[in-house]
Amino acid sequence: MAYEMTAMDVDRTAMLPVMTRMQTEQIWLLVPLLLSSFPGAACLCIGLAREGRAPQRVWRLFALALGTGVAGGVASQAFGLRPRPFSLTALALLSLALGATGWHMRRADRVSRASAFL
Repeated sequence: MAYEMTAMDVDRTAMLPVMTRMQTEQIWLLVPLLLSSFPGAACLCIGLAREGRAPQRVWRLFALALGTGVAGGVASQAFGLRPRPFSLTALALLSLALGATGWHMRRADRVSRASAFL
């Protein structure tokens, strides 16, 4: 949807209300996608780490992301802080964990291919 909404031939002023609704009052439509992405990524990365195909301490990034998200929720309720920086930080940590896993697998694949030639 976002790809089509940002295409070159689409009138941006017509899409602004739609994009605003999807990021505010109708964000609940994206909740299943958002809720499944965190545990799915955690299961993938931690499972690969147990097999030795990802960094062994990748779980720490997920724990930190979860803690950041919870802290953001508490801080927004208790102190009136905006939860957005906490949410974006948690998503950045999730992305970092996935990136670190991919990087580790890439390096491990190179080593295994190089040893196959020896």
